[in-house]
Parts: sequence; C-alpha cells; structure tokens
Amino acid sequence: MRSHGIVGHDAVPRVPPSSGYLVPHEHSVQFYEADSSLLDELSRLIGNALEEGQAGLVIATPIHYQGLAQRLRSLGVDLARASKQGRFIAMDASETLAAVLRENWPDPSAFAQAIEDPIERATGAGQAGARRVMVFAEMVGLLCAEGNVEAAIRLEQLWNELAQKHPVELRCAYPMALFRQAGDLDPLARIFAEHSQVIPAESYRTLLDEGDCFRSIAVLQRKAQALETEVEEHKHVEEMLRRREVELEQITRESARRAEAAVQARDRFLSVASHELRTPVTALKGSTQLLRRRHERGELDDERLRRTLIVLDESASRLAQLTSDLLDLARIQDGQLALTCKVLDFRAVVKQAVARVDDLVEEAAPIEALLPAEPAILWGDSDRLLQVLTNLLDNAEKFSPSNEAIQVKLEPSSDAGWLLTVQDHGVGLPPGAHELIFEPFGRVVNPAARYVPGLGLGLSISRDIVHRHGGRLWAESAGEGLGTAFFVWLPTSPAGAETQQRK
Repeated sequence: MRSHGIVGHDAVPRVPPSSGYLVPHEHSVQFYEADSSLLDELSRLIGNALEEGQAGLVIATPIHYQGLAQRLRSLGVDLARASKQGRFIAMDASETLAAVLRENWPDPSAFAQAIEDPIERATGAGQAGARRVMVFAEMVGLLCAEGNVEAAIRLEQLWNELAQKHPVELRCAYPMALFRQAGDLDPLARIFAEHSQVIPAESYRTLLDEGDCFRSIAVLQRKAQALETEVEEHKHVEEMLRRREVELEQITRESARRAEAAVQARDRFLSVASHELRTPVTALKGSTQLLRRRHERGELDDERLRRTLIVLDESASRLAQLTSDLLDLARIQDGQLALTCKVLDFRAVVKQAVARVDDLVEEAAPIEALLPAEPAILWGDSDRLLQVLTNLLDNAEKFSPSNEAIQVKLEPSSDAGWLLTVQDHGVGLPPGAHELIFEPFGRVVNPAARYVPGLGLGLSISRDIVHRHGGRLWAESAGEGLGTAFFVWLPTSPAGAETQQRK
C-alpha cells in the first residue's frame, strides 16, 4: 500500500507517526503559488539527481523549462554534458499531452509509447549504481487548467502504474490558483489519494517549526469548517432562490391570466352594455319624437297616447334596471354593497316579490306559491332580499312558456335556516352551465331559448347578496328543455350574515 504524507522544503517534518505524516514514496505532488517557488524546488531535485549521476526527465512548458535551465546552470549543473550523456531529457508538456490523449482522455497505449521510451533511455544512461530517474511532469496541471480534472486524475493513475515498472521518482505540480472554489475540495482529495507525498504551497512551507505548523493547520481547519458552513448556506439560499423563481413564474402566469380575463370581461361588458343601453334609449327617443310629431299634427288620440306611454314607461323601467345593476356591480367589486339588516319575515318578502312580478310582467306564467302558515323569521336586509327574489322570478318568467306554472316553495331546513325553491319548466340548462349563469355577463347559449334582453348581471348580484347574508344560491337542471330550479338557503341567526359582511 502506498504511504501518504506532507513534506516540507528540505526535509520531512519530525512529528509522531500518529499525526498522519508518513514517510515519502515515489510519487509526490507539489502545489505552488508562484512559479519561482516551483522552479526553486525543481532545480534542487533535478540538480541533486544529476550531480549524483542519476538521470532527469523534465516534461514542462517552455517558460518553466527556461526558468529551470537557468537555475540549474547558476547552480553549476552542466546540462549540455548531461544531455549529451542521455541523462537529461527535456520534453514539451503540451506536445507530450497531445500525444497521450485520445478524444481528450489519456490512452494507456499512447501514454506508454510516449513516456516509457525516454524513461528507459534515461535509466540506461545513468551511472552504475545510480540507475534512477527523477521525473517532473506538469501535463496534469495543463488538464486541470482546461477544466478536465477527471482526465488529470486518470493520468496520475497511469503515472502510478508506470512507477511500478521503472525506477523513477515522480513529481507533478498544480498551481493553487486552479483550486479556488468550494467545489474544488472533492477533486483535491482525489488528487491527494493518487500521491504518496503532498507538498503544500510555499506560504505553508515557510513556517519555522512544528508549533507554527500546527497553529497554521488549526487555522486552516477553522477556515475549512467555516467554508463548509458557507457552502451549505449557499446551497440553502440557492434552493430558496430556485423555489422563489418557480413561485414567481406561477404568480406571473396567474397575473397574466387574470389580466387577460379582465380584458375579456371589460370587452364583454362594453359590448353587452352598449347594446343593452342603446335599446331603451333608442325606444325612449323614438317614442318621444313620434309623440311630438303626432301632437303637432293633431293626430294624437287617446289609444295612441296610451300605447306610446306604455313604450316610454317600459323603456324607462328597463333603463333604470340596467343602471341599477351596473351600480350594484360596481359596489360589489369595490366592496361597498352594504346591507341594512334587521329581524324580518322572509315569507312576507316572498309574497311581495310574487306580487311585484305579477304586476310588472304581462302575459306572465302563473306563479304557484307554497308558503308556511307561520312567519319565516330571519336576520336580513328586506330590500336586498326582495331584489334577489324578484330577479329569480323574473328570470323564471323570461325562460318559461306562459302556459307553464312556476312553483315557489318556502320551507324550514334541517340546518337552522330557510330554503326557498323557484322551479320553472322552461328551456333548462345545458351541461357545464350551472356556474356560468352566476358570472357577471354570463349567458348560456341555448338554441331553444329566445333572445332575452339584459346585461346578465341579475344572478351574479343575487348570489353576492345571498352570500353576504351567510347563505347560498345555486341552480339545478336535468338538461335542456327540462326546466331549472333555483335554491336559496338563508340562516335564521345573524351570525353567518355578520361574518360574511365583515369579509
């Protein structure tokens, strides 16, 4: 098993074996901050090997080779003589790396072909008793600089396999600038695992004694722990940001949907309102002009006057109803539709609504009312509830044949309230239309129904009024042509109504 350890500049620190520092072996890695530190260390290693009669193989970039050669010459090493003897071989790191890669991955056959021959030549050129080659290669550093860390680790493994077959002492190097991110911790650990010695950068190797080393290690441990905490915090923040982005994308889509719906509702309102308002106004204006012309010509008899006044009255009433509905819709949307509630007899309100519809609608379908003998006491706004019942009965009259009776039934319910049913035998509702009719301007396309004027606001306003009383308003129909039943449930106590008003 290969041993692991950290060595200093000139010697192995003398520390107890239990501390984790082990003896050096044949494959070491040096981390450096400045090129000068790397070159000083290499000149010592290569220079000592050549002076002792051993061989040296340097696979370096041109700038590093030039700096190394200059330092060796300044130390008195005769590189020319060692090269002539075959004990010193220099190779270009980029060219050699290109030779050992196949599709950006180290190929064992290409590696052996490019590296083993110069190592064997250098080994054979060494003096007797000194047949060992000191090898420096920085191809792994080039791979890391390109971001191909996995290929660098694989190349380190190939160097380890080569060291088992040849008497070499390997030294590779990495600039510390390549490992500045928190995510570099795992690649660093894997690089350490492929080496018998790890030589830290020069700022650590300048420490004077073991005490300085241990103090520096303690500081580094604290920094590492702080870094791990920071990494976890960053992950947490990134996750929160990711979730927030998702939430914002949901909100953005919903806002766009609502905006589109609002535009559609506005366009529908303008279309329906302009048409429905124009009709009674046109009738009022036309009837008034006709009345004036006939009066001027002396053609205004009692019967013509009566018919014209009926048209004027109906148009004015329709215009007043349209205006009232629009005002109520605006109050509802602004939350300003107030109720004036008190104890009332709901039975009396139902009777009043039936009488009003009978008086207002000519040729109306008969209304059959089944009401309790005793007063139906509850808490509510009698005017607004009368508005609801008038809307329901008027709606039933519009969509019912004149010869079919409309049934109105008021009865106590088992859940502390009163249940009102308005049943007609008219055109009914198609599937999916049971909620559409309660939307503002909601209209159902029913081929069996004749055109009925109006904004389509009555049921929407009625449901809101009932809801504010703490009650419910819904519709049921067996299908087209089978009539429709509207149900109104109202609580007897004021608690539900007060809660809804506060909302």
